[in-house]
Amino acid sequence: IRSGLGLISTLIVARFMGPTALGTITYLFGLVGLLAIVSDLGFSVAHLKRASEPTADLGACIGTFLTVKGGLCLVLLLVILGAPSVSKALGRPVVEGVEQTLAYYLIALVPLLNNLSQVALYTFEARQESARQSVATFLGGAATAIARIMVAVLGLGLVALSLAYSMEAVVIFVAALLLFRGYPLGRPRRETWIRYSQYAMPVLATTILSTISLNLNPVMIERLGNVTEVGYYGSCLLYTSPSPRDS
Repeated sequence: IRSGLGLISTLIVARFMGPTALGTITYLFGLVGLLAIVSDLGFSVAHLKRASEPTADLGACIGTFLTVKGGLCLVLLLVILGAPSVSKALGRPVVEGVEQTLAYYLIALVPLLNNLSQVALYTFEARQESARQSVATFLGGAATAIARIMVAVLGLGLVALSLAYSMEAVVIFVAALLLFRGYPLGRPRRETWIRYSQYAMPVLATTILSTISLNLNPVMIERLGNVTEVGYYGSCLLYTSPSPRDS
């Protein structure tokens, strides 16, 4: 259902707002996705493995994972804030104009909020409580699909469309936080951090390469062409990737 709603809403966005708007969103998701290469570093896999063990101290696991994710969020925030200025100084700005810049910062909320939501979502998965995970992601998908359709039909513009896309991360974050009540939250432990690092290191390269492969294409197309061409590229992927952030 969630994928179907995403497909329908993206088709409507493409129909009512055209390839340039869709291409800009797709490009910005790709750009932010590449910047978010620092947002996980394999620690989600480590938490999934460690928190699922019957003998694990769940409170310490959650506390350690939350600390790691919080630290990585701060790094990602600095990268997101610095990217426009650094690229402009180098003579090839990654965003241009007030409208695209505002859209960039709205889209940047997605990896930041998703990074924090993963503390709850991966804990749900580790404890085999997939229903909670499914509820949060379904609510987020439904909310953003409805918002995208409304923005496209009303012709509210790129900034409003970016806000509609980022709404998924906002709803998932709030829902995951509410569903996470009652879980223990302990102090981070040095030994737990060491175990997490040991689990994360073997999958670090795979995590980085996966992030690059998912997000590189729209950025390269925009750098070598323009956002309209990215829009046509995104339109070709509608039936395989209903949302630009998945392309």
